[in-house]
Amino acid sequence: MGPDLPGRRPPRPSVSPPPRRAPSPPHALDADAVGHLQREVGNRAVADLIVQRDTKRGQKPPLKVGGGEQQLWVVRDKSIGLGGRLVADLTAFKNQVMTTADADGWTLVLAIHGSEDRLGAQAPPNWQKNAVFYEKSDIEALFANDKAFVAWRDKFGPTGLSLVSCQVSAPFEDALIKSLTRPGDQGRQPKRGLGEGCKPMSRSQAGGRMPDAKAVFAKLGTSQQDAARTR
Repeated sequence: MGPDLPGRRPPRPSVSPPPRRAPSPPHALDADAVGHLQREVGNRAVADLIVQRDTKRGQKPPLKVGGGEQQLWVVRDKSIGLGGRLVADLTAFKNQVMTTADADGWTLVLAIHGSEDRLGAQAPPNWQKNAVFYEKSDIEALFANDKAFVAWRDKFGPTGLSLVSCQVSAPFEDALIKSLTRPGDQGRQPKRGLGEGCKPMSRSQAGGRMPDAKAVFAKLGTSQQDAARTR
């Protein structure tokens, strides 16, 4: 070949573009990356990251079922829960839990406000806004008398119930156990109730006038000092 002509560049060799990689499925995760994260920050943190990613994409995280794994559900007030699925009321809970299919024995952890013989789907700051309350007859009508729910419960329902609630009487807890659970290997769990005597664990006392001087207050008896402090 002769010398290049002035003002002209030699032709560049043709280069084939690199092959394009097929796009990863939207939920595919790199196993090595996940393994590294699990070692560094733990399984719970990785699960939280996955849930956040799926939520940002506008998709609800799937319910984890199978193998007798416990399910955590929180009614209305997420501050009383231990994590898990948040629902507005027990009707929403029923509709969603019936989409699961865990034939193994498993425990339902249900966080909901309770007051002796009544449960409440409510949350602060406005406790009464759209609040829904459930007494024994409401629980039985919603669960025990629903043929579709009973059919699901007797095949896939929980074999244990753990309430995260402040006060529930033993008879009311018994109605919840019979309505929500199926017998396990040892039969249905016994009723116990929650709360000291199933009453609010507090005491009230009539108050008196606070003494004007510390020396006068110090001479009062214990009960009188307690009464003065409540003012």
